[in-house]
Amino acid sequence: MRWRDPQPRNWLGGETPFPLNPSFKPPPPISDKLRDLIYSQYMADPEANSVRVLAARHHLSIKRVDAILRLKGMEEHWIKEKPIQTGFVHGMEELLGVTQPTSSEQNIHRPDERYDVGEADAQNELEGSDWARQRYQRMFWESVPEGKEAIMPTIMEKARSDIQAAIKAERDAKSHPSIVPLFNAKDHQKVKVVAPRPGRPAIKFIDVGGSFVDMDDRRKRLQEGERRTLRKAKKKVAAEQWRSVT
Repeated sequence: MRWRDPQPRNWLGGETPFPLNPSFKPPPPISDKLRDLIYSQYMADPEANSVRVLAARHHLSIKRVDAILRLKGMEEHWIKEKPIQTGFVHGMEELLGVTQPTSSEQNIHRPDERYDVGEADAQNELEGSDWARQRYQRMFWESVPEGKEAIMPTIMEKARSDIQAAIKAERDAKSHPSIVPLFNAKDHQKVKVVAPRPGRPAIKFIDVGGSFVDMDDRRKRLQEGERRTLRKAKKKVAAEQWRSVT
């Protein structure tokens, strides 16, 4: 049999892994050597070799590069304690037909192999990183007896509405005047376009409110301010009492 001896990309479907799913044609995985290269480039100069720059250079999605950097950082920490066994990795790369880079700057991936990278980044930016909301949008299977109604859809719908209400409440709390005061409340506009001078491009200002406010840090600052005010008031009272006694 041709599957008795291991060979690179020796799939059951010929050119595809699964015979009943010929449309599934996965690209070769990223080699460990290229992952080391990405990690070393980022650690050498994080500003020049940012995650977005590395993603464009190697035709990878931004989330993929971020995952590579995180895993390689963990691996670097483990190497200090015990050696990493890489024999299995090299064996699997040979069987999967992984192409190894031959130089430090060679891009081994063709653009057509990673054609959906841009779509993946666009989808990720559209959906955001709201894992609290996404965990309620996954698919669940429920065994329902005959004649009964499923209870999970109602529970999931309530959980979804609760998390959306919590997100809205947090967004409104961040934009509260006590957190983000309005300097000109009468003439406040959410979107304002200003044309500096004729012939110069207009500048568009968008009020994002408290979208980027760290509420925990803000609460700590307010509490610390209240404690300082209270200490000053106590010192003032103590000083007046001392002057009245003397």
